[in-house]
Amino acid sequence: MKNLLFIPIAALTLSASQAATSQTPHPSQSPAASHLQTTQTPIKAVRIYADWCPKCKVLDAQLKTLRASNEYSNVEFIYLDYTEKDPAIFYEQAKEFGIEEQVKAAFGGGRVRTGQMFIFDAESDELIKTITHTMSDEELTGALTAQAAS
Repeated sequence: MKNLLFIPIAALTLSASQAATSQTPHPSQSPAASHLQTTQTPIKAVRIYADWCPKCKVLDAQLKTLRASNEYSNVEFIYLDYTEKDPAIFYEQAKEFGIEEQVKAAFGGGRVRTGQMFIFDAESDELIKTITHTMSDEELTGALTAQAAS
């Protein structure tokens, strides 16, 4: 009987360890929202967040409505997780999206700061704007709309 119980527990342990190492999208990122990207995305909205960050929760609430709108179908929303407070893990995520150098440059070579979103031109990789939790819903919408339209 012990051997029969060992196999399912071992399988469960393996599945849990595999799940812990796999990349998952931000909790507010629905499968439908991740498909809003077009093949020619004029801008990338790179969201820096951590589960423990109160500023992130404010900005995420503001972004939830925007992400659900078809008006922003030409915006690629990318979430980079800093929950573990490990710059190596954080920049590895950025590297997987091909934006490691842009994100490092946006931070000015300094430490990672959560509670903000960088808007990059998808073609030139130029930082266009930094959006923070302190912006009102109207300012956030205006900034994203202006960049998406250009």
